[in-house]
Amino acid sequence: MCGIAGALTDRPPATLVEAVERMTRRQAHRGPDDRRVVTVASDDVPVVLGFNRLAILDRSAAAGQPMRDEATGSWLVFNGEIYNFRALRAELEAGGRRFRTRGDSEVLLAALVTWGPAALARLRGMYAFGFFDGRTRRLLLGRDPFGIKPLLYQPLRRGLAFASELRALQAGALAPLSLDRPALQAYLHYGAIPEPHTMASEVRSLPAGHVLTVEADGRRSEPEGVVTVHDALAMPENEGPFDHERALTTLHETLAESVRAHCVSDVPLGILLSGGVDSTAIASVAGAAPAPTFLTVGFDETVYSEAAVARATASRLHGRHEVVSVTDQDVLALVPAALDAMDQPTVDGINTFVIARAAAARGITVLLSGIGGDELFGGYTSFTKAPLLAGHAAWLAPLGRGAAALGLGDRAQWDKVGHAGAVRSVRDAYVLQRGLGWGMPAGPHAAAAPPYGLPACAWNTLDVPAGTPPFRQVSLLEMSFYMRNQLLRDADVFASAHGVEMRVPFLDPAVLAAAWGLPAAAHVGPFGGRKRLLRALVERLHPDHRLPRAKRGFVLPWAQWLHGPLGERLASTLHDRERLRALGLPGALGARLMTAFRGGDARVGWARLWSLFVLLEWQARHRLEVTS
Repeated sequence: MCGIAGALTDRPPATLVEAVERMTRRQAHRGPDDRRVVTVASDDVPVVLGFNRLAILDRSAAAGQPMRDEATGSWLVFNGEIYNFRALRAELEAGGRRFRTRGDSEVLLAALVTWGPAALARLRGMYAFGFFDGRTRRLLLGRDPFGIKPLLYQPLRRGLAFASELRALQAGALAPLSLDRPALQAYLHYGAIPEPHTMASEVRSLPAGHVLTVEADGRRSEPEGVVTVHDALAMPENEGPFDHERALTTLHETLAESVRAHCVSDVPLGILLSGGVDSTAIASVAGAAPAPTFLTVGFDETVYSEAAVARATASRLHGRHEVVSVTDQDVLALVPAALDAMDQPTVDGINTFVIARAAAARGITVLLSGIGGDELFGGYTSFTKAPLLAGHAAWLAPLGRGAAALGLGDRAQWDKVGHAGAVRSVRDAYVLQRGLGWGMPAGPHAAAAPPYGLPACAWNTLDVPAGTPPFRQVSLLEMSFYMRNQLLRDADVFASAHGVEMRVPFLDPAVLAAAWGLPAAAHVGPFGGRKRLLRALVERLHPDHRLPRAKRGFVLPWAQWLHGPLGERLASTLHDRERLRALGLPGALGARLMTAFRGGDARVGWARLWSLFVLLEWQARHRLEVTS
């Protein structure tokens, strides 16, 4: 976790240096160990690069950035980790390359100098980088295929500016920014802003697995896909008899190798340990040399708190275990700092803010997370619900309307099913199910037409090739939508607020291949059983340790807490009619939602209250111009 920034545009070099200085100062939390700004080219269209360093591998000054290749005059700013850097280094050394540092940054620079954009296909890790090629005078921006690390860019009249965070580009002030209304609408629907949109109309997110090239004269290419997870969709499923034991062994070996690679660090490392399958699997295969610290969030109630189960796991693994106890009063006190840390609005992420804060207080700089386990191994109900709804929307829609009208079961979910009249594909069904319930069409027989509140370009990024098996369709959609737009973005932003790097061992090409190379029945049972193979691996490693059968997720008990003082804090913002109207929303909306929630209306869950509260507070801090 570091911060990168830069600009290539036809402004005076001094103007660009001042702008990039402002950008790096604004994202200084991403790299508390060093901050540098360098003019790497002063031609007709100057190039300035900036870097905020969190030193993880090779903490010496020689490994700092921006980093220069002396032979070619090329420069690199890079955020992330390349886990196979030692193998790449050996290959480059065999070709005559010599290195002066021990880390991965110089290896990435050498790889880009040697292989160009084709280097991305050789990388195993998480990364976002800006590479100025001293031979061609081009600036190349690139991002990893899972979209783990952020990279935002702002096209300018000639050239562009780029950074790790939106607020850095806003601070750079090379051109005005305005609020993106399609992004605002999508956020209210889904609690996150879908890529490539950002909250600023003039700023875009570079798509995962893509590169963008800026020529020496400032001309820009369109983002071009180089290596993405889509490449694995054509992988054939195992068509022979499914060998459960062999699959378990392969998964164990593959996941253990990925976790070992993710544990490479020159600073203290910890593992985020809940009571669930994903984090338990990572902790179980991590090994004990050196023994990691396990961190668990616990609450003063039993429904959401997994501290007891996590404690039992940590005891079996002989690791140091620390429980971070959190109450509603604690979260109430942390809300201002968490909102200040938020780069773009999100309905989630406070949980990550809490655990990263606790890690930093304990001297832990790197945290391993279980993000990706649900998406790859079938942990969500969407793996069964979306294909079912896609195949039977015609008769499920009237059933959903009837059940919602009668108040049967989860009324909010039945309400979504009732609006499934236009569902024609797994993608339609998935996106409809992922909504928070905002903006449902009025009337009992209205159909929610695609794109269900998503901007067209965001909807198009979720396209799945024809013939893709349903399990892989949902897996890809979960990774491309919910995981990338919310989980990974929140993990990056809220961990970086405390100078902590979050790593995700499940998001590895070999682990992806292990999951997608098996039939869906290996992961999802015919009667709703989920994550069967991953759960079986944990039970093989701990035969006497039974995990909870129900998935809880790493969430705070918001529904309970919002009936107390925390709810009063939200109400003080939600009742502000002028702030709502300034965003083009009904002035009475916040008060109506608060009343419905307190009255027990099942259609108004905590997420709708919190998402609106966050939006209003975010706008008060960032004050993007609202254009008509």
